[in-house]
Amino acid sequence: MMHSNSQNISRLAERSEEIDLKIDSASSALRSNVDASHQSVQQSENMAQKIHEIIHKVSEMSSLSQSNQEDIKKISNITAELYNAATSLNAQLGQFKS
Repeated sequence: MMHSNSQNISRLAERSEEIDLKIDSASSALRSNVDASHQSVQQSENMAQKIHEIIHKVSEMSSLSQSNQEDIKKISNITAELYNAATSLNAQLGQFKS
């Protein structure tokens, strides 16, 4: 009986060591997963920041584009006025050529 109890205790100790190793392995895997998740979150936050910066720059480009379009319209109007003035002046000067 004593020998049987000793063997049972020995087997129990071996299994306890096996379970302990499995727990250590699972704990290590969980730590690795937590680290990977943390890194993924940081990368996602960085990506979100970069996307926000891109959106801001595109918005600035849109504003500049609209401003340029307005300036081009003004220049076009001025050009048309200058053309009309030059045509009128040319007609008036034509009267003196005869």
